Amino acid sequence: MSNPFETPPQKPPRAEREIPDLPHPKPYTPAEMAAAKARLDADYVEPEKPEVSITENEERIQEAIALLDAFENKHSLVALESITTITLAELGSHPLRRPAQIDLMAITRALEPITGPSRAALNERYHRYSRAVGIYNAAEKRLDHNR
Repeated sequence: MSNPFETPPQKPPRAEREIPDLPHPKPYTPAEMAAAKARLDADYVEPEKPEVSITENEERIQEAIALLDAFENKHSLVALESITTITLAELGSHPLRRPAQIDLMAITRALEPITGPSRAALNERYHRYSRAVGIYNAAEKRLDHNR
């Protein structure tokens, strides 16, 4: 029986591979570089960006405004902001907070495709509602309405 404390047998070293001498490529001249760049520029095609028509964007804005108005009519911001102590188990089933959170997700999806300056005003309203719903702070075991 061999000694278990012996060092394991070492593998023999691999034979070194010979690296063939390859000729070094000659550096490109400025004229060759310019010609290569011209070929690349000629082959480049600008990717098409989908243009959003003004009427389509206006429809999206009107839809988002309708969702924001419905949120404000359906949920009391004062009542939502008054919820501060909540357990992790209650988080997904709170009778006031959970429906507001679901409606907030719909507003988020409606705001994503909107472009232009009107997005800032809509985002301002959205963030006010989002703060009212709050974010759960696990360390303090409460809802944070200031983020």
